[in-house]
Amino acid sequence: MMFINEDGLEKIGARFVMERIQTQTPYGHLAKKQMKPFRRGEEEALEMHLQIIEVLSQLIAKHRYTFVEIRNQFKKVKDLSGSFARIEAGEALSVPELFEVKSLVLILAEIESALKTLKWEVPDTLAVKRQETIEDLLDPEHHGINTFYLYDAYSEELASIRKTLKKLEDDIRRIQKEKRLQLENELNIKIRPNGEVTVSKENKDLISALETCEDLAYSAETYMNITFKIRENERVDVLQTQKEELIQLEDVESFKVREMLSAELQSHIEGLRNNTQAVGNLDLIIAKSYFGIGFNCVKPEISVGKELRIVDGRHPAVEERLKREEKRYKPVSIDVSEGATCITGANMGGKTVTLKMTGILVWLAQMGLFVPAESMKLSLRDFIFVSIGDEQDVDLGLSTFGAEIIKVTKAVELSDQCGLILIDELARGTNPKEGYAISQALINRLKTKGSMTIITTHFDGLADAEDVKHLQVCGLQGVDFTKLKSEIEDPSIGMDILHEHMDYRLKEIHSPEEVPKDAVRIAHLMGLSSDILDDARHILNEFNRNLE
Repeated sequence: MMFINEDGLEKIGARFVMERIQTQTPYGHLAKKQMKPFRRGEEEALEMHLQIIEVLSQLIAKHRYTFVEIRNQFKKVKDLSGSFARIEAGEALSVPELFEVKSLVLILAEIESALKTLKWEVPDTLAVKRQETIEDLLDPEHHGINTFYLYDAYSEELASIRKTLKKLEDDIRRIQKEKRLQLENELNIKIRPNGEVTVSKENKDLISALETCEDLAYSAETYMNITFKIRENERVDVLQTQKEELIQLEDVESFKVREMLSAELQSHIEGLRNNTQAVGNLDLIIAKSYFGIGFNCVKPEISVGKELRIVDGRHPAVEERLKREEKRYKPVSIDVSEGATCITGANMGGKTVTLKMTGILVWLAQMGLFVPAESMKLSLRDFIFVSIGDEQDVDLGLSTFGAEIIKVTKAVELSDQCGLILIDELARGTNPKEGYAISQALINRLKTKGSMTIITTHFDGLADAEDVKHLQVCGLQGVDFTKLKSEIEDPSIGMDILHEHMDYRLKEIHSPEEVPKDAVRIAHLMGLSSDILDDARHILNEFNRNLE
């Protein structure tokens, strides 16, 4: 079973978080892609994982530049999975592939060295280990530089071929130079080192002399010039033939050396794979630590009970957006347990953001991340199910209400398990009377189940049901509406001031008392006429009496 429904990930803002967990290596990217939630029964493993992040966060604060260096080394790591597969298959690696393996082991050595400076007992799954045997294998002359060559030390035969080949090349160059100097003296011309001479077509006498010279041959021409080239003599032809034969022998011997090196690497492939996995794990957990630091997060407390308590929680995406707009984020606390919890309050009161914040913080905690809050305590959930926003299933031809009911039906099916169900504005897609009845019936079912269900609603009375926790957005209580209206009417301030006055915190309602009608208040602030608002209050009172 999926831990969270697919569109639920999008709704709570998981993509925002994943984009900000910035891994540096191909293996870190893979580890991030394969991240899985910690489930019930894995509390101890999650606690250990979070403790590592806690230690790393402290080490990053203390050894900032060491981690900058580690991450710089991460950026150099390439995906060598293809080369590793070829090694395991017994194939001979190419020189570029051998160079990449050498580069990797040099990077591993640098990372291991950096980790040692931290004086940290690195967990086995994160322990990047230097592979000196491979370093010696791919750097037999111990130059210690990030280059690779099929060194003469690998093969006496290869060394002998190269020595003979070099002598041949020297002889060819010497003979060619002697011929070039001879012709320069005889013809009183300057010939380029490559054996070519270019003459203007206007210099007809020189062209005639060059054309009759047996040691020169026509090469090319333009509309202005003619180029001649020194002919290869018989001695050079013989040497060139010998050179080509030696090059073929060098290729054969080089292949044998590459086979030998690849076979030797085969005995170390497990260590290489373990190291790249450790690099990926280390890359990911360091990225998680930086995320926690960047968003001022705390370590969640994991409980084996049946609770979810968030103190001053913040939705990271909303917080970042408000920061860009130079607005203040107002944290929200929420404390729920198994059964049903209703959050009431008018639009613009932050109910949906609170729902998303709850979902993203639970998701973050169970994915092994710190959470943006003052504190958080939770028992692990089997799943998170989210129904937020105006859904429209075009493919099935469903109305908003129909699409919502399909999702809610799925939530009911899962509710016997230990999950977290988040439903925004239940039954918003149908008429109020039927919507109220369906919502009440659904709450009656969900309040007896093992899942934690949090439902936001406009309907008064739903949260008055027995055994349903009622949380009310504080909203605009205690606000001077006359002063606030004048501020809103000021063009330099406008509606943005409403955010500053809105109290997004939740208070628990313990009796069926009348809750504030912030929708009417907000409509008043936005300029709706008093006679319409008076009529709205009258209709609202009649509607509430009918519900009773």
